[in-house]
Amino acid sequence: MDDAFSTIPLDETTKARDVLKLMCKKHALNNESEWGLLEQWDHPGIEGNVSERKIPSDELIIDQTLLQWERAARKKFGMVSLVPLTAFKLVMRKVSSLLPQARTKKEQQLEYCQARNDIKDGRFMTADVSEMFDLAALAIFKDFKDGMSEEEQEEELVLERGQLSQQLHHYLPHHWFKALANKKNNVRAQQLEDWERKVLRSFYELIREELLEKTEMSRVRKIVHSFRMEAEVNALAAGRMLVERVRLAPLCFSAQYSAEMWSVDKILKVFLVLNAGGLHVYRPGGASPLLLSSFGFDVLVSWQSMNDTLILNVLVQSETEVRIRFSPLKHTDFFAVCRVFCFRELHVAQRVGSVRRNTTEARSSQVPRAASTEVASVFDAHFER
Repeated sequence: MDDAFSTIPLDETTKARDVLKLMCKKHALNNESEWGLLEQWDHPGIEGNVSERKIPSDELIIDQTLLQWERAARKKFGMVSLVPLTAFKLVMRKVSSLLPQARTKKEQQLEYCQARNDIKDGRFMTADVSEMFDLAALAIFKDFKDGMSEEEQEEELVLERGQLSQQLHHYLPHHWFKALANKKNNVRAQQLEDWERKVLRSFYELIREELLEKTEMSRVRKIVHSFRMEAEVNALAAGRMLVERVRLAPLCFSAQYSAEMWSVDKILKVFLVLNAGGLHVYRPGGASPLLLSSFGFDVLVSWQSMNDTLILNVLVQSETEVRIRFSPLKHTDFFAVCRVFCFRELHVAQRVGSVRRNTTEARSSQVPRAASTEVASVFDAHFER
């Protein structure tokens, strides 16, 4: 994710785990299990109408992955020779939100680069736009400090208006600048000036001025405030705080699975994401999947593993509980089947049993018809709002 390319020898027996092991050894990465190998297409064509997926560890790179690329290339471009160089890529990403202590400097730098790329590529999303400028300010502080000598490190970093106008595209989302491409020159210049002013204000508020704790603070400011209570901000800390915030976003530093979600009257293909922010359910669709719902770890009641099946119990409301069941499909670590069971409290001592399509007669006989309709309405109201 640092825009560097590595060449790895492949043969007919090379699997994804072998490529990942060679990459971790080549770049001195200690935590091999925290990283994953992903394939990225420049168009939605992977099963589930997505453009990216994590390759299962036992998948053969030549006989399976590259063969699928060749088939897709012939369908879309007609001839393999007409395929652009960026049409298909293998990318190594951190697919876990864990931050082990035994990380090398190279590993920490790759985490920072991945967080920066997630911001620029639009993978990092937030409802509070001010966080974008706060994260840009932290990244600018780190990059400036990293390029200074030891003597300059001790001096106070001062930024002036107009100094960042030509560098904002390195720190803010790319789609912001694409939206400006068709604007008039004066409108474009005014917008860039506004963005620069907001970044500079965030820089001095986060780094220089006293950051007071308020009832309504963004996640970035809460992280910075907690750190500044103990020490001054330096380049290493700025990078860590940026990674700490980005890894909480649903699509960042996450393990992702293709699944099917079963309700009483429908089967919905979904995209499951698990990271430091909790469990997130997406509906796949091109380059930008639609977020259906998120469940933080504060509402994950319990979980259990049984017969290669993972069952999660999620608290939605005070009297509503959703049980989500995952079972493997095609025996890979990428595909999973998600069956959703909804429970509704009838009274203190009674709880409706699980409801699903195509269930066995023994289990369906435990569920009243009226109760199943009520449960289905609870499920649809929550996941389709």
